[in-house]
This record gives sequence, C-alpha cells and structure tokens, in this order.
Amino acid sequence: CRTARGGLDDLRQFNRPAVLQMRDPKGQGQGQGQGQSSIYFATLTGLDAQSATFAIGAQDTTVALGALAAQWSGHYTLLWRTLPGAPTSVLPGERGPAVQWLSRQLAQVQDRALEADPVFDDAMAGHLRQFQLAQGLVPDGALGPQTLARLSSVADKTAPKLLHERGGK
Repeated sequence: CRTARGGLDDLRQFNRPAVLQMRDPKGQGQGQGQGQSSIYFATLTGLDAQSATFAIGAQDTTVALGALAAQWSGHYTLLWRTLPGAPTSVLPGERGPAVQWLSRQLAQVQDRALEADPVFDDAMAGHLRQFQLAQGLVPDGALGPQTLARLSSVADKTAPKLLHERGGK
C-alpha cells in the first residue's frame, strides 16, 4: 500500500484501486456533534472523465466527480502489490538479482531486449529516468518507493485497474 495526499491525476497514473478518506459534511457519522463533518473511507474501483465508481459492501456506486470533490479530502491509500522478487533499492554499480529484476521489468515495459549480465550503470539509470518521465515521476534515475509502485503497476497485467481500456471491463 502507499498512503499519500494528491489528486485524481495521481490515481489515474497509478491506475489501481484505492481507499479514499472522505468527509461527510452533514455530520451524519457516529459520535459527531452537530455541524462537524465525519470521516469515512470508500474503495475507489473505477474512474473515468465524468465519474468515479466505489465498492460499497456488495454494491458498486457511481458518483459524478463534482460530488466526489465535495467529500474527498485528497488522502488515499493506493492498493497495489509488489511484483515477486522486487528489490527495495538498487545502488550504482550493483549487479545481481535486484539489478536483474529491474532490468527485466524495464525491458518489458519499454519493449526492448533484455541485457545478458545487467549492471546498474549510467545506461540503466537512463532507462529508469525514461520510465519515470513517461510515468509523470521525477526522473532522478533512482528506484524509490514511488517508482517501484509505478513499475509494479505497469508491469503487473493481472492486477485490477481503475481505468478500463475501451471495449474491456
């Protein structure tokens, strides 16, 4: 999971379900005094240009983005899974399983050939910066938590998505 504060563009880029922290401005929550807003959480499962879809119990509920804006605090917890074998960090000059994993994932998402004996050198850092830039991240060439989450999101074809391709579900 990744907990952060941001906007819908962040969620669209990650393209994974998220739990949003919401406000009920009417103060309908338990233990709230009159006039105070209560906090609740909702699972965002779909998003398009005009609406957001939430899983509430066994039902899906779709609301206009304007209604979402009135209640969403901007806080979210992104639901994603790290791909098997994912490293927590990779250092310049490093070789081994962590670098092989990173090289394999970058080659897959960038549709290029896999290197035989990869090393985290300037060329691989350049590939990582290209990926970061294409994903709207700061292109620093470092495998930090945000880059790892985005790389896992893009490479994991079996995970649920917020945005559905045309003709798909």
